[in-house]
Amino acid sequence: MKPRQTILVLALAGLATVAAGNPLPGCGWEDCPETVLGLAGPGMEPIIASLAMAPDPVLEGIRSLRLVHNAPGWAPRAYLAYVDGVGNGDRIMVEIARYAAAPGIAPCRIRGRYNDSLPDLDVNDGDAGGPDDPGGLGWQWVSYTWEMAGGHSGLVIDVEMTGEAGDTVWLDMMIVVPPGDCTLAIPCYTVVPAQGRTYSAVKDLFR
Repeated sequence: MKPRQTILVLALAGLATVAAGNPLPGCGWEDCPETVLGLAGPGMEPIIASLAMAPDPVLEGIRSLRLVHNAPGWAPRAYLAYVDGVGNGDRIMVEIARYAAAPGIAPCRIRGRYNDSLPDLDVNDGDAGGPDDPGGLGWQWVSYTWEMAGGHSGLVIDVEMTGEAGDTVWLDMMIVVPPGDCTLAIPCYTVVPAQGRTYSAVKDLFR
């Protein structure tokens, strides 16, 4: 008999309404009140999420997000962000830096799933896919763009721990680029005026 799957949803401290042409939120886990928005998997803590500092790997600033697989035989997920109030043809882009301590296939992957009942993060209205990730050693950039389809109104961005219990990965410098006039939630965000800003300029804020 499989362990009962539990969902842990944390306070959505990064909730923001993004109007057309407004900020591109970023998250470097520097001043975040939460590590992730929630967890899915068996037990009370299927993924051990914590803020890390040196000597742990940190790409920029003084902190990163450390995730430890804690659900043997499962592929637990941590919720990194969600976008609500979108429609067919809207595009949502994410870029995030991931650190793997060993070469080969990374023990996690970024996945999107449709959710038409947000902010209830437990709902899964279909797999939205994600990047084909060959993994690698050290810091690697992972990016992907989802185009909404099928009449869905929301997207949740997860990190899925695909390895074995005890596997550890670190994440840093997440940027989510949503369409206008939607609601976005991430653990922390940087507000950047849209006027005169490019995606490169937003990324430069982390340097």
